[in-house]
Amino acid sequence: RSISPDDMYQLVEKYPQYLSGVTPYVQTQTIVRSGSEEFKRTSVYGVGESFVNPELGTLMTGESMGQGRFLQYIDVDRSQNVCVIGAYLEQNAFRGDALGKTLYIGGVPFTVVGVLNKTGDLTEGSGDDVVYIPYTAAQRLNGTGMVSLYMITSTSKDTAATAKGLVENRLYKTYQSSDYYYVITSAEMMDSMNMMMNVMMIV
Repeated sequence: RSISPDDMYQLVEKYPQYLSGVTPYVQTQTIVRSGSEEFKRTSVYGVGESFVNPELGTLMTGESMGQGRFLQYIDVDRSQNVCVIGAYLEQNAFRGDALGKTLYIGGVPFTVVGVLNKTGDLTEGSGDDVVYIPYTAAQRLNGTGMVSLYMITSTSKDTAATAKGLVENRLYKTYQSSDYYYVITSAEMMDSMNMMMNVMMIV
């Protein structure tokens, strides 16, 4: 039994008053290269077009667009080899001129269509050392069609609890047990992190 991206997209379409967007979130373990230079600590994630808020230009994870554009529906639908990179790669791989250039991900050439604004300290392995590609392209690189993580947005903070319930009900319908999935809101995640920090301080 499994949930596919299409299943999750259909769920969002069915409840537009509570759910506003969904994207698969696929991490790819591979080496990024520009010319002869390798970037072994760069994080590569496969996402959908809903990963960005087109009105605000911000990503679900908080980053914001600096130059160019983010991934679009056609990129995902056609599994096109395009990517959006962080500020670290722009500076170190392309000397500040990345748009339209080629970045090799797992040996496959990808064209840079967008660059994110700086979020950290521009160091290797930091939040600025990241690449986003269409999740369909990430599945191809991983050699599997499975998606184990989804990021979903609710229409507002007030509808988050209901949105979570809808997602849990849909997953239960397929798996018939809550042992096979886990759903958490960003607010609950922050509470968990704060609790962990408090425990660490007490220790």
